[in-house]
Amino acid sequence: MKGSLWQTIRHLLPYFRPHLGSLLIVLLCTSLLTGSALLRPHILKFIIDEAVVNQSYEQLHQAFLLFVGVLAAGIGLGYGQIKVSANIGLSIVQQLKQELYSHVLRLDLSHFNQNQVGWYLSRVESDTEQLKQFCSNITVRMLLDAFTFFAILITLYLTDPQIASWMGGILIILLCLVMLLMTRIRPLYDVVRTRYAKLTGFLSEYIHGAEIIQVFNRNKEVQKELEILGQERYDSEIKASFAEYGTWALFSFVTETCLFAVILYFGLAKIHSGEMSLGTLILFLEFSRQMTWPIHSFSENFNRLQRSTVAAQRVFSLLHTQDKVKDLVLDPGGKISFDKIELEKVFFQYKEDEWAIEDLNLSFQKGEKIAFVGASGGGKSTTINLLCRFYDPVTGSILVDDEDLRLRSLSAWRRSIGLVLQDVFLFPGTVLDNLRAFREDISRDSVIWAAKELGSHRYIEKFPDGYDTVLQERGANLSQGERQLLSFTRAWIAQPELLILDEATANIDPYTELILQESLDRLLADRTAVVIAHRLTTIEKVDRIYVMSKGKLVESGSHQELLQRKGEYFDLFELQKENAL
Repeated sequence: MKGSLWQTIRHLLPYFRPHLGSLLIVLLCTSLLTGSALLRPHILKFIIDEAVVNQSYEQLHQAFLLFVGVLAAGIGLGYGQIKVSANIGLSIVQQLKQELYSHVLRLDLSHFNQNQVGWYLSRVESDTEQLKQFCSNITVRMLLDAFTFFAILITLYLTDPQIASWMGGILIILLCLVMLLMTRIRPLYDVVRTRYAKLTGFLSEYIHGAEIIQVFNRNKEVQKELEILGQERYDSEIKASFAEYGTWALFSFVTETCLFAVILYFGLAKIHSGEMSLGTLILFLEFSRQMTWPIHSFSENFNRLQRSTVAAQRVFSLLHTQDKVKDLVLDPGGKISFDKIELEKVFFQYKEDEWAIEDLNLSFQKGEKIAFVGASGGGKSTTINLLCRFYDPVTGSILVDDEDLRLRSLSAWRRSIGLVLQDVFLFPGTVLDNLRAFREDISRDSVIWAAKELGSHRYIEKFPDGYDTVLQERGANLSQGERQLLSFTRAWIAQPELLILDEATANIDPYTELILQESLDRLLADRTAVVIAHRLTTIEKVDRIYVMSKGKLVESGSHQELLQRKGEYFDLFELQKENAL
């Protein structure tokens, strides 16, 4: 716990630096609150030993007004402390969320292949919210509790060293024992957070797949699995809570019993001998109660501190995750023009001892259109991912004009690529926002002009509100053909140097494909293009076709050349021709 706590503080220190002024205000409020807590028992002592003994109504009235004033001041200071510390926590967490979100968007695809969406949501939202408690009220409350505890102990020692020493010794021994027990409770909260992330991931995945669940009538099975995950999280939470609260309940009982016993044992004897007044005994009893409360409060916050430490480890573990695809060059702006792209002895794997791409060698010139074909799992999409630099080769190189792609600016290279996928992804927002990919530097007039050039304008105008039509999640209120048309238009607006089409018309019916073909022809005109296709009739006019199987390049050539060889491409072509009949 100690190492984890200091590690968390070390990570968070840079986020606290801009709030030093606010932290000083919090510390001032904390000091004054401690002073008000110390003053109240002394007022009670004065009332008993002076006002009551002297039977002075004036002294009693003055003491009452002072007590009320100190109480009101404490309330005001407490409010100011909470408000300022809450602002600090909210600001820090907001900054953390922004950094986390930006970092997640920059990670290469290998990270997303390893974790569910809910895993990231848990860290960006739930774990950062847990950290908000650490950055605001937890640390402040623990600081106040510590100040109050030791200030009371010092005050009691100055009043009666003998009783105070006994009280301090008992408290320190009991507190050390409890802290030792609490360090063993922390792993229980690790389990709680892990099971929470698993439950969140499950919900996210299965909500997205609701249609499939209903079609295959798997509602009961999914519900049963959800109940199991929910029960696992419940059991772990109950186990951790019982362990924690049981420990502190026992501590509170033993502490109060021991302190009262010590105070009464020594205090009554001192009163009898005249060494102590009744007001001083009441002072000790009141302070013993006040000492128990900071310890109890400290225990509550110590539990939250453990949860926050676990959350911090998860947050900063993700934030410090190194991206395997590194951008080694400063972004010069603009796009990267090229005359030739070459893949030279490229090997790549998702898993150890299993090559997804093996010894791939090929090249194409600017203005050429090439296609990749082959059975599923052959390595076509992986090759596209390597060209987009979503991954880097394990060995070998991708050369752009004889220079390793890794030595070019990643941002500039991505701006040079237009990617049209089989599964079109559209964001919630307007059609206009999606077409310009939320780039404010692209004007509405530019988007409309580009859509007219591509031939998609007349179809977009038929949407309910045209370019201002609000899209649902993933464009659910559009047909597949309409979503693909927007995807073509988005790529056209970017005016890419390299256009990549990954099964762009695979899920389109023949009638819609005819409508899209005109836009597709304009999109491909005078542009370097890489196409993945299962329907071989759509790539007959490309310059070169590469046939891939099990991660290897087995054939290459034009459509006619490959048919004449009567190899794997010929077999695929004949098979599709037979199925078409």
